[in-house]
Amino acid sequence: MHTLLFCLAALTVLARQTDLFAQTQSDLPNPGTGAFADTTLLEWSEASAYQIAQLRVQRWLLRKHLQAETSTYLNVVEILREAGSFAKEADYITAQMLLETALELIATDSKASAPPQTSTQSWTPLSYSSSKPAWRWQHEALLGIDLSRLEYELGNEDLELLYANLERRSVQDNANPFAGARFHVSRSGGTAWDLRAFSLLKTSREYHNGLLEFAAQNALGQETNWRAENRFEATSYRDTSGLRYWQNTSLLQGGVKLGKHVTVEVGDEFRVRRYGAEKEFSPNYLHNEIGMRAVYSAGVATRLEARYQYGARAHPRFSREDYLEHRIEASVSQHALESSAIFVQNIWRRRVYPLGVPDSTFQNTYQEEFLRADLTIGFTERAGLRLEGDLTLRQYEIPSVYTPDFLNARINPKLQFKIWKDWQASFGYIFLLQVNSTKQAASADDPQLSFVHDFYEDYYANGFTLGLDLLSTSGFLMSASHVFEARIYPDSPVGDATAFNPNPNHNSNSFLLFLSWQINPRWQLSAIANFDSQISRSEYSEDLRNTIFSLETGYAF
Repeated sequence: MHTLLFCLAALTVLARQTDLFAQTQSDLPNPGTGAFADTTLLEWSEASAYQIAQLRVQRWLLRKHLQAETSTYLNVVEILREAGSFAKEADYITAQMLLETALELIATDSKASAPPQTSTQSWTPLSYSSSKPAWRWQHEALLGIDLSRLEYELGNEDLELLYANLERRSVQDNANPFAGARFHVSRSGGTAWDLRAFSLLKTSREYHNGLLEFAAQNALGQETNWRAENRFEATSYRDTSGLRYWQNTSLLQGGVKLGKHVTVEVGDEFRVRRYGAEKEFSPNYLHNEIGMRAVYSAGVATRLEARYQYGARAHPRFSREDYLEHRIEASVSQHALESSAIFVQNIWRRRVYPLGVPDSTFQNTYQEEFLRADLTIGFTERAGLRLEGDLTLRQYEIPSVYTPDFLNARINPKLQFKIWKDWQASFGYIFLLQVNSTKQAASADDPQLSFVHDFYEDYYANGFTLGLDLLSTSGFLMSASHVFEARIYPDSPVGDATAFNPNPNHNSNSFLLFLSWQINPRWQLSAIANFDSQISRSEYSEDLRNTIFSLETGYAF
């Protein structure tokens, strides 16, 4: 019982941190795949490295906005956008590699004494020209540790009496030291070819992980190109679960430039995932996704994008998990001087489970509408207003207590300003809202169905956000953010010590810190810290605290 409640506490914290039941841009991996728990720490570290590189590139673009029509500037903008598309799909390794390409361009541009030559491949992210072919080799040894603590505290003493075999406060600590190596080799310039290879080997007390990625691109004349990529990764856990899996992803993409401003791309991605011991909660699968994208770009000022993707996933032994998905995406962005910009994105998708059983499982056909807007108004060179918001409407073919229709909204207006040369701060207000359909659940007398429905309660929240970034050219980068949220569940039971309440009214604090320090050309230090607390407003409900800290040292040899 102790273990069960502790697991429920951990899942509750994780769900509230990531809005698990209201995922918008792309679903988290199906709970049956086991993918989310397998790669969380690894992807978190990769995501932090990507965000740090992204900050460096964005800072350069802000400083060079008066040179917005130069070849280098346009190349960097295109690379940044392409990296962002990979990051949205959680492919942070590829996104980081693209940003490294941008940083190489920036370094070359900074050293050049004459204006850079115009590249005929400025519209594609991986092609750029230089005076002669160049190979670049990078080797890095890694050493670090991941620390975590989960605290679960029951409500008042009356509630404690209901579970006499439990301690009032439970704490779970974990330390996972790791070591590894990264290898990166690239060849670019001089010809139309661009070759890149990346590998990562990592071992720790809890798991072993390996990754190998290869990318090649060739320009077929001045208006067309193709790109091929392959990524293989394998992970083996050393705990009692014995979880082992490997995954291979292949991508083939071609593009053509139609006139001066329009680019059209088509591509296909195929992924295979295999587990050492296949189970219903970790099934093998095949996934294929084909898509087409059209982009209109007028320099850096205006960009229109439309995309269609069709995906299919098949599970050889668990066909109930199979699905087909159509996805249509459109976006527009407009940039102006004085740091003003607007970005609007709309995504419609329909996921079909041909063999799913909608009234008893999570495999229920649905369609979803997602709208996102990001408006930045620059008052001066040092201050501005940013308004972010998104809206998600998901409707199931047959709504049920397991899969209710829902509406989710988020609004976050904030002031941004520079307080010193390299320091940027922000302060804002945040509002959250989620409304779930309850018609089916209201008539359900089954206690098990009632238990499931408890996790889909309506809520609203008010709070504030704080941010502080240090973007130093000396090799030290820092990004810190804090979110306070007062969340209310209108239908949550209050004052009943005997009622199980997974969604109590509560106040939460979430603090996230990224640090990166390039000590010298060989040594680099990076750290990530995350603290989340959920303090219930009811004396009968539990309090949760979750702390994660990761420290990594890299040595280039």
